[in-house]
Amino acid sequence: MPKLRKRQRLALTVDDIALVEFGFAEGTSGMIFFMNLPGRDIHLTYYERNGVINCHIKDSQKQPSTVWQIEMEEQELLERLTRTLRRTISKYNWNETYLMFQPTMLKFMEQFSGIEDEDEKMNFNLLDTLSILSSARREEDLLVRARIRDGLKLSNRPGFQYSLSQSYILFPLDERMCFRMNADIKKSFIGKTPFGIGILEYMRYLERELTDADMEAYIDTGSVEKAKVAMETALLASTADITPMEKEA
Repeated sequence: MPKLRKRQRLALTVDDIALVEFGFAEGTSGMIFFMNLPGRDIHLTYYERNGVINCHIKDSQKQPSTVWQIEMEEQELLERLTRTLRRTISKYNWNETYLMFQPTMLKFMEQFSGIEDEDEKMNFNLLDTLSILSSARREEDLLVRARIRDGLKLSNRPGFQYSLSQSYILFPLDERMCFRMNADIKKSFIGKTPFGIGILEYMRYLERELTDADMEAYIDTGSVEKAKVAMETALLASTADITPMEKEA
């Protein structure tokens, strides 16, 4: 069990209306990830000790409290990641295409990597997300089909690529090679790590265990309704800015 240093919380909000709150506590050798649930403690712990990585879920209402866990030696993890990462770096054909992110899409993606705050509580305002996405008047404002080599000229611009059964996140590395990762976390290198596996299992466990009564106690219905009205109002305001020419398009 890691010795905890700092506890932080991330709240999904609509302006000042909090909908869901997550938290994590960093430790000397790992971290704990949790949701704020009334009267119940269900958390995911990840730590490394003596060359072994442990990831487990504990539920205060169960006996024994550890309801799931996985252990993996660091050497096995390194071998897994090496095999997976080798497949993510591949050649691309000179005229091969992908759906390249446009500035609006890049701004949307940056939201998820730019949540930084010196305070112990951080907020992710869903109205900011709505504002960014509603500014896209056409599909081309988000994604445009382009040659991968053209993305190389635009600071290794990322994008999506699809096969008949898979989807990938892709960006060019140089004139011959690109990074191509399966968009399904279970099939990517993240899904090969104990923490990646643990996050997926944690979300599945919450879905299985939390009843409607649990969620009603956890999520204030009044706040949800206020948030819904605020988002609808913001969406109507953004669509009102669309010109007649844009509507015809």
